[in-house]
Amino acid sequence: MGSLEMNCEKILRDAYNENKKNIKLPSKIKFSLKNKVLEIFMPQETTVANMQTDHGAFESWALAFMSWVDVAMVRLYWDPPKDPKEPNYQRFIYRVENFLNLFPKSFEIKDATLLKASERRGGRDLIMNVPSGNRDTSTIKNTAKLLSMSEDELERKIIEDGSLANKFGLNLLDRQLPVGLFHTCVNSNHRIFTGGKSAIDLWGANDDGKLYLFELKKYMKSPKLGIISELLFYTMVAKDIQDGTFTFQDKDIEEAGPSSPVNIIPETKSIAAYFLTPECHNHPLLDQNDRSIIDLLNDAMKDDFKRRKMKSPHRPIHFGKIGIHVKDQSFEFLVCE
Repeated sequence: MGSLEMNCEKILRDAYNENKKNIKLPSKIKFSLKNKVLEIFMPQETTVANMQTDHGAFESWALAFMSWVDVAMVRLYWDPPKDPKEPNYQRFIYRVENFLNLFPKSFEIKDATLLKASERRGGRDLIMNVPSGNRDTSTIKNTAKLLSMSEDELERKIIEDGSLANKFGLNLLDRQLPVGLFHTCVNSNHRIFTGGKSAIDLWGANDDGKLYLFELKKYMKSPKLGIISELLFYTMVAKDIQDGTFTFQDKDIEEAGPSSPVNIIPETKSIAAYFLTPECHNHPLLDQNDRSIIDLLNDAMKDDFKRRKMKSPHRPIHFGKIGIHVKDQSFEFLVCE
């Protein structure tokens, strides 16, 4: 790590300063800070990396500096991969475009021509895939070992337990909502975004037309900051389904039942998106401060709503943090401070 990156890391660590926690920047991303302008450079490999990893989550680090350091502008630049159609890179472009829209006064990119590689252009139908019917629905009996449960076990137990659905008045709570994107039809030859295991962990809706998204993480001794990039991406995809930018293929619409996302999500009008972790154990940079990452996201969503409210019936998106606790062998969900 060069001196500039080390300096940025020390600046961020000193700004946080809570219990002298060892905050480290990802070594594969290059950071430099001068005159309140933070520059982030992402090599090719990071533009196609999983966004939940520290070196793939540019939004998370941009927001961390906006929150904890006196940064006036974040400037992103990157080396594109040899194949610009690579699905992870297409997601990266989508994420960059959304971040530009959300933070027009504090985020910019050096080379806007790189966005022209987006496969979402051209007027073609943009189609989402739907959940498969072969998910594991077996029961989970043990809630006492919360901190040792896998994410799959947590997902299934949360749905079985019912406490989360009751807390928010959800008439539906489901898991593993896929976020694969295709042009024209769901076919591997028409793929734009990655599919497969890419999915929203938990999602639900209430009778008031609010869509709930939960990005769940199992207990980790050193939580990753990429949870921010993940939840932001999933939220923007859901918003694009609500707005009709993304839709579903005719076959899936015809076969959809009343509880299918095909029928539920397009009818919702607002989104509540939550980080969901055992005992509120998140990356320290997600802690509350005078200008927290959660506050930055919520303020950006309100500003975005004001800019587009004449074109859309939808209401502002809200972000929050929820902790999973065990009480009397049942789950309890508390808003994190």
